[in-house]
Amino acid sequence: MQALLGLPLIRDVINLIYVFFMLQLKFYSECSQFSASQEFDSLSSN
Repeated sequence: MQALLGLPLIRDVINLIYVFFMLQLKFYSECSQFSASQEFDSLSSN
């Protein structure tokens, strides 16, 4: 019985890790694009 209960839990944990990883990846790419655009602005102003 515990094995049957454990399978959906493992799947939920994998889904949570996957969603968290995708959010981190999206956040990181947006931050790197933002910093890159800031650097470009400072270079073009000089």
